[in-house]
Amino acid sequence: MESIINIQYNKTKITDIASFIGFKGFTQGETKEVCFVRGIGVHGDYISEIERMDSTLMTEMNQGKGLYSRIEALPVMKSAEDISFYSNAYDDWVKTGKKEMRIHSTREEEGRAARLSKVCQSMEDIFLQDKKQATDTMLKNFLVKLLFWYESVFNQNCFFWDDTKIMKLVAFNIEKRQEYLFFYMVSLLGINVLLLQSKVDIGAEEEKLDYSQRFVLGEFKEIKVPVYQWKECVVTRQVTPQIASNQNDLNSNGRITVKIPERNRPSRHPASDVQRQQSNTQEQNVSGGNNSQQGNPRLVIPPRPGASDTKAVKSGRQVSITTPTRPAVTNSGDQREEKSFEELALLASSIVLITVFDAKGERLGSGSGIMIGKDGYILTNNHVAAGGRSFSVRIEDDEKEYLTDEIIKYHSLLDLAIIRIQRRLNPIPVYRGNKPLVRGQKVVAIGSPLGLFNSVSNGIISGFRKIDDVDMIQFTAPISRGSSGGAVLNMQGEVVGISTAGIDEGQNINLAMGYECINMFIRGFIQN
Repeated sequence: MESIINIQYNKTKITDIASFIGFKGFTQGETKEVCFVRGIGVHGDYISEIERMDSTLMTEMNQGKGLYSRIEALPVMKSAEDISFYSNAYDDWVKTGKKEMRIHSTREEEGRAARLSKVCQSMEDIFLQDKKQATDTMLKNFLVKLLFWYESVFNQNCFFWDDTKIMKLVAFNIEKRQEYLFFYMVSLLGINVLLLQSKVDIGAEEEKLDYSQRFVLGEFKEIKVPVYQWKECVVTRQVTPQIASNQNDLNSNGRITVKIPERNRPSRHPASDVQRQQSNTQEQNVSGGNNSQQGNPRLVIPPRPGASDTKAVKSGRQVSITTPTRPAVTNSGDQREEKSFEELALLASSIVLITVFDAKGERLGSGSGIMIGKDGYILTNNHVAAGGRSFSVRIEDDEKEYLTDEIIKYHSLLDLAIIRIQRRLNPIPVYRGNKPLVRGQKVVAIGSPLGLFNSVSNGIISGFRKIDDVDMIQFTAPISRGSSGGAVLNMQGEVVGISTAGIDEGQNINLAMGYECINMFIRGFIQN
């Protein structure tokens, strides 16, 4: 029987459609984190954002990483057959003590039927609190409608309920109370919900329920969105040699390790098809557990708020590090004038120290940040900002401590976040990819390891890695805990990466999120 999972709603604000696309949440024991948010109004890039959302989440769906659907309106139940079926299902549910809700999709699934039953009881309680004089017939009609909508949504475009995947559902201009309650019900089942309210928002009474968070995209506007057309694409998965040869393809840690063939996207190093075919790909499993006896290194994400930044913190997730196929290049070919180390060290004035506090104002940890926008925008790692309720920011040669609770944007997969303070800043330029980065290229890292404000170290790019299908830079410049969110600079003084993680049991093996992802993430903030 499936566990009945408790739902915890995301506390970090989702501020745009991109944040919703990147939201992953977590599942810990019987608790699952989800989001239920509303995007209010329309901005100039609205249609493009929706198309990008469709493309990204559809691709993840076809790769087996998630489930996604977008609906324009909930259907009307007109069929006498449907009315009869769901009415009988409701009657049987009441007769059997409300232990299991047996409908088409849960008939053969005992655990799922019990889970749906629990959520239906919650919706029943909400209805009865709302309508004190409600009759049994009114309550039944309400639940019957919810069940019909539930199966209508989960029977389209191969969108089904699977708690092992990240499930996302998007709908438009929900105004009626029962429809709004339905989407709240969906979130209680573990599905992440985004309501795009382009021309109208929910009423004041629904707002008082405080079930969903809202973010503003722009003004209300009548706008026609493209029809959602789900397309199945074939994704070939090549099982890596580390997979045990048992029938479930499980490795020694009980996890499936797969390699998704490289997507057709720009590379830091152009290589011919022949070079790619001749290159050897090395892959090793990295676990946050104690694997020293097996010879596996540990990927250490510097401490998240809630853990002391002076203690070793191991990531509990298992990831796969892949060495991408790249030609051997010995110099960058960048003929621009290099700065001296002394000149680069002066750029520390644009790197900040971030201290993270909980809701009670108690210190949780610290990290670093990079000024990216003149109007107070600071880039850091999501694992630095996540879990914090407020932040203090220190700037070199400025005695004032700047307090903020603004998380403007975040992306959990890329591990990036933007916070904002009320001060004009002097941002560092981010590298635009004029020449490809190469192994052996000199870099300088600036951050605040162990709270030691703006320490500067130098090293080289020692490799390029792929972690969770995200390109990262491996570099040797020494960093320690608290450096997360700090800058990795080229010799021209441009940000080529943001310090993100280190590999335990390895000296000076550090990882940074590269400039390509940074530029994509901060688009719209660097023009200030």
